[in-house]
Amino acid sequence: MKSNYIYIKYGLFAISISILVYFLFASTSNSNQFPNTLGQNAVSSITNIPQLINNGNALAAQGNYNGAISFYDKVLALDPNNIKALYNKGKALSQLGNFVKSLNNAAISYYDKVLSLDPNNIGALYNKGNALVKLGNYNGAISFYDKVLALDPNNIGALYSKGNALVKVGNLNGAISSFDKVLSLNSTNAKALKGKSDIQAKLDKQKGTTTSPNKASTSTTLSK
Repeated sequence: MKSNYIYIKYGLFAISISILVYFLFASTSNSNQFPNTLGQNAVSSITNIPQLINNGNALAAQGNYNGAISFYDKVLALDPNNIKALYNKGKALSQLGNFVKSLNNAAISYYDKVLSLDPNNIGALYNKGNALVKLGNYNGAISFYDKVLALDPNNIGALYSKGNALVKVGNLNGAISSFDKVLSLNSTNAKALKGKSDIQAKLDKQKGTTTSPNKASTSTTLSK
């Protein structure tokens, strides 16, 4: 009996040691996993940037510009110099600027951030011009359309928008020249055709106004 008792005693001691070793090992193993998990989460966030941008773009396409901006802001929190997020946020603010004029200033600030990183970014140059038009700064807009055209002389959007801005500042001949360039690239461009037609109607009206006094004078002379 005594020998059996000793065997049982040592057996229980061995089991206790085994359990203790197991828990010590498990604890050490888990503590080593925490840094790896945090590192994996950080990497996961960075690799999610394209998905965040895609989510924002999807909302923008649905007209939910505030929702889109929230996703672009998440990207910018991770990468403040992400050109896609800066540019797309600018575009979303421009869309909201159709309803709240002051938001065009905010849009311009994001286009400026893009241009500070990429001075020849045609999209930012063009859309800054459009935002300036909404603010009534037509000469400023024309200068940005010209920057686009210096990089891409056949950019139809910049040519057409420049034509419209030239109309606003009273340079009708310059506007016709811009619309003609559009039509040389796309002879059926409906906007350019209408723009040129509207200018021609204005010019014809001006000619009629300037010639009408002479006609009246001739009529008076004949009546005498």
